[in-house]
This record gives sequence, C-alpha cells and structure tokens, in this order.
Amino acid sequence: MSKISDLIASNGKKHLWALAVVLFAVTGARADNDLSHRLWYGQPAEDSIAGWERQSLPLGCGHFGVSVFGGAAHERLQVTHNAVETGRDEGRPVANLTDALEIRLDFDVRSPGGYARGLDLENGLAWVQFRSWWDNRIRREYFTSYPARTLAMRFTASEKGGLTFRIRPEIPFPEKFASEGGNGLHGRRGTAVATGDGISVDEELEPYGVRFAGRILV
Repeated sequence: MSKISDLIASNGKKHLWALAVVLFAVTGARADNDLSHRLWYGQPAEDSIAGWERQSLPLGCGHFGVSVFGGAAHERLQVTHNAVETGRDEGRPVANLTDALEIRLDFDVRSPGGYARGLDLENGLAWVQFRSWWDNRIRREYFTSYPARTLAMRFTASEKGGLTFRIRPEIPFPEKFASEGGNGLHGRRGTAVATGDGISVDEELEPYGVRFAGRILV
C-alpha cells in the first residue's frame, strides 16, 4: 500500500480516500454457510433511492462509508465522505451530505443462479456470491480499512478466465460554479482519468472550497 501512503502524503490538504481492488481467479470459490451474526439476502438491492435507504449493505471505517448494492451483472458502490457537503439551502440550517463518488462495475455475467449476498457483522465484510454460465461460481467481498483509508474488493471465480468486468467511476450531482452561472451553493466538478495502474478521480466542491481525491488501484 506504499503508493496510497505516498498519495496521502503528497495531497495533505485534500480530503482523500483511496480504493484498492484485488483480483484472484481460484479453483473452487468458497461458499460461506455460517449464518451467525450475519445479514443474508436472496436478491440484490434496487438501484434506486429506496434501494439505497432500505436494502443496500453499509460498510464504513471512520473516514468514509460505502453502500453495497450487490447486483450480479451491474454492481453499484455509493461512497460517502463527511467532508463532501452541498452547502446550505434556504430554510435548512445545516449542510447536506451527498455522495462522494459512485462506483459502477459491469460484469460479463449470464443467467446468474444461486444468488446470495450478506453482511458479516463480526468482521465488517460484505459479500455477494452466485453461479454464472458453465457453473462458474463467483464471489465478491468488500472490506473497509481505517488506517489505510481504503475500500478493498476481492473477486474470485471457480473457472479460469471467469472474471471479466469494467469499472466506471461517476462524479455525482455535478453543478455549475457561481462563476459559471450557478447559485453558489452546489458547485461541483471533477475528472476521472485512467492511469498506468488504475483510475484517478479528482473533485472540487464550491461550498467550503473542498478538494476531494480518490484512487482506484488494481
């Protein structure tokens, strides 16, 4: 994780979170049947406000939070950071927290079966597992780390070459700055750029002059 540590040191004035993605293709993905102290569901959360509020699985480490929706072919990870605020609307005395980043993952999955997802409350681990074509057993695991300021994701498949996916980071709620004709309350802009070993996301928020950076490493 030295690259993440170097990044934090070089961007000390920014509110920074980092994301590490670790991939493994294994023969025989493990099925977890111990149900003690765990939440267990037989379908993904809806990709909607209601799904976010009532069905997504929450993770957090003190620096940021993550809502895991658990879609088999299309995964959504909604990241929230307490430094990301929209400013104050008229009639609202406190600032409104918003998404820090939306992470979309699109998987080459056909006819998923045996679907299950859950949250291990003892270990702070969210997971999704199912079977794809040719009985390819896929499992995804998500974990957040406070010392590393990191969301780690581990994907496994029972068949060689059984993991194919695309990562699409999205900057939520972009709005014009006051200098561009905006109202001065919700200005937000940013970029997501592919680098040699991942994706760099940089955002600027008009309220309070917050600059927010994220790094997706594979």
